[in-house]
Amino acid sequence: MPIYAQILLIVGAVACIVLAVIIVYYVLKGTAYLVYYILKGT
Repeated sequence: MPIYAQILLIVGAVACIVLAVIIVYYVLKGTAYLVYYILKGT
């Protein structure tokens, strides 16, 4: 396997992990806000 292919694979994997972390963070943040507003509303 050429070194460039390995670098591309590593960069791709890191990018996927970063995207996943960002998505999870926003989903958790959104859920937390929803729960907070529901609890505040009652």
